[in-house]
Amino acid sequence: MDYQTELTKFQKELNNLNQSGNKIINLANASISLCKNTLSNLKRIMFETGFQTVGDEIHFFKVTKQIPLLQIVYYTEIRNIELNLPKGSKTTQQAFINKKLAEIDEFYIRNRNFNQYVVCGHTHSDELYFTRSEADNINHPCSDLYFRDPEFTTAFDMLLAKHQAYLLVVDYLKNKLNEHDSKQSQNKPLKWTATKNALTELIYGLHQSGALNNGTCELKDIVYAFQIMFSCEVGNIYQKYSEMKYKNKELPPFLNMMTQNFLNNLSNPEE
Repeated sequence: MDYQTELTKFQKELNNLNQSGNKIINLANASISLCKNTLSNLKRIMFETGFQTVGDEIHFFKVTKQIPLLQIVYYTEIRNIELNLPKGSKTTQQAFINKKLAEIDEFYIRNRNFNQYVVCGHTHSDELYFTRSEADNINHPCSDLYFRDPEFTTAFDMLLAKHQAYLLVVDYLKNKLNEHDSKQSQNKPLKWTATKNALTELIYGLHQSGALNNGTCELKDIVYAFQIMFSCEVGNIYQKYSEMKYKNKELPPFLNMMTQNFLNNLSNPEE
């Protein structure tokens, strides 16, 4: 089994859990168990296949492993919140939630340099942050590692997962604060359900439009952002784009469909 097969299986099972209607505690427990199994399987595959280049190792710890890792951070935090949430008045519950939000703010402040590195899409320190050989050369910023194995952990892969997962936790907490005003909305991970060719069109379209970072954003950084955002593996996007070039007389089907639907909605007065 390869990484893509394992991650596809993981995402399918995670989606099924989110659609099961289970109570949040049960959902969190089941999701944590699924994440642990997936991480174990990824580690086994990693030892079986190894890495051909340093870039392959960086991609594994910065992208591939992050897909289940950020989910285990997220669901562990959600479970702790629900288990420790006061059972009394709304006032005490809101105070608890506000305190948790403040703790997350402190996390981003403490790790502001790394957070800026992630948000800005930098890559110059990737070898230091996301390879195992460099893990002992800097202090580990995370003492409460959820899944710690020196052969399966870099200095910053857990910090990256927490950076991404805490954004979801913040949304969850804000929804809890608004429970008395509206029905709580359940956080479900976004999943790309169109084809990989369609995703390739969208990514290249954004890159070539210069719409991100004033046109300075590199293609690989956009690919990374989409894989994290939609919990998916883009695959060999360069090969897919090369194949599209042979059909350059045709309009890109996905981008063309998006444009037509947008124009049709604009012309529909009932929309």
